[in-house]
Amino acid sequence: MEYSKTFKQKSFSCSLSESIDINLKQHLLREDGQEDLTFALWIPSEGKNRYTAIIKEVIIPENGDRNVHGNVSYNYEYLLRVCRIALKKGCGVALLHSHPISSGWQGMSEDDESTEMKTFVNAFSTTSLPFVGMTLGNDGYWSSRIWYYGKNETIAHKWSESVKVVGKNLKPFFNDRVLPAIKPNGQTIRTVNVWGEDNNDDITRLKIGIIGLGSVGSVVCEMLARMGISKFVLIDFDTVEEHNLDRLCGAFKNDIGKRKIDVIKRNIEKSSTSNDLKIEKIDKHIADEAAYRLSLDCDVLFSCVDKPWGRYILNHIAYAHLIPVI
Repeated sequence: MEYSKTFKQKSFSCSLSESIDINLKQHLLREDGQEDLTFALWIPSEGKNRYTAIIKEVIIPENGDRNVHGNVSYNYEYLLRVCRIALKKGCGVALLHSHPISSGWQGMSEDDESTEMKTFVNAFSTTSLPFVGMTLGNDGYWSSRIWYYGKNETIAHKWSESVKVVGKNLKPFFNDRVLPAIKPNGQTIRTVNVWGEDNNDDITRLKIGIIGLGSVGSVVCEMLARMGISKFVLIDFDTVEEHNLDRLCGAFKNDIGKRKIDVIKRNIEKSSTSNDLKIEKIDKHIADEAAYRLSLDCDVLFSCVDKPWGRYILNHIAYAHLIPVI
């Protein structure tokens, strides 16, 4: 796979489960205030426009695997053991470490960059997958980047736009430089007052997919548009019929025969309170690869389908790709 072309065209993100996040924080955020590290295995989730590394398994260091001395370094044998496990399981390698005196989204020091570059060479030569670096701030805030061979075989890295922790709750950590917050306007004052400006910054940066644009999906789109959601993905293969008009929000008699994705897109544009609205749409079933890939670009999916097959696929996406489905 030509990763240089992939990461030129696609954004990058990381996801991990709530249980893995808890285990990592227990290990990396030390009581003595020193840095610590661990390796992990990851698997790729490739959407149409976004490439996501899903942290699958943590390989906590054993005695003698790393040296903690204020800063932290790993021993080469630890990396080799992890690479062998990754190759056997068909996974990529990730290195995660803590910055105990810094909060928020973390950059890389010269030592961090040098270590990750060297680790990439070993990890890629073993697994043929890019290498993922992640940093944890003292406030539990994650940041990440992905390393690969760029143009003319030079080593390059790309910062992620977000790291998402998925479980009973969804907690996103955004890279403000790559994906800045969309500030609210006067139309959403009462909405912002409900959950606060910081939460609003997070919610309005999420890309929301709605699968099925009938009686439920059309109302979901209407209300999300009014509350300030800025990025929509609409997936439905159907057209408006006369018997839909009693419950299809935003559809009228002259819309009969039109694609639902076009009618609902028009209604979102009329109802939206966002300063930066973006809508993607596809008139395919979620089982179609193009629609499936587009759904993997989303941070949250709304299941508004009325057939078991569509729900089965969305259930698979929720667990295999760590994308919450409502």
